[in-house]
Amino acid sequence: MPVVDSCVWIGAKRKKDQWHEMAVPIIKAIHDGKIKNVFVNDHIFNECVTFLINKKDFIAASELGKTLIHEPKVRLVLIDSPMFLHAWKFSKRYKLSFTDGTILTMMKILNDKTLYSFDAGFDRVKWVDRKEDA
Repeated sequence: MPVVDSCVWIGAKRKKDQWHEMAVPIIKAIHDGKIKNVFVNDHIFNECVTFLINKKDFIAASELGKTLIHEPKVRLVLIDSPMFLHAWKFSKRYKLSFTDGTILTMMKILNDKTLYSFDAGFDRVKWVDRKEDA
């Protein structure tokens, strides 16, 4: 099951977002079942909710938080201590944010190379198949 980065969730939720037009079809494909089940983690959740709260969009933050927690097609993974340490290594190795390191760690554990993201930084990681459309 692929991982969906925060930029996709935020982009789909905010009409003013630079990624809105590209993000909406990805989220629609998840809800419609074209993309089966997807993973997020608690750090992706944090980025999404914090970003929307910082934009003073409390309703969107609440709605997206509820989706990430309760949507049956979205699996929320909590990063534990060993994953945390691996994420830190990935973050330093590939010069990515710590949250991006948690994404790579999850992908390795899940043995899934597919990532829905608009973050070109992931292109430095040869084994990641980054997708920008459904």
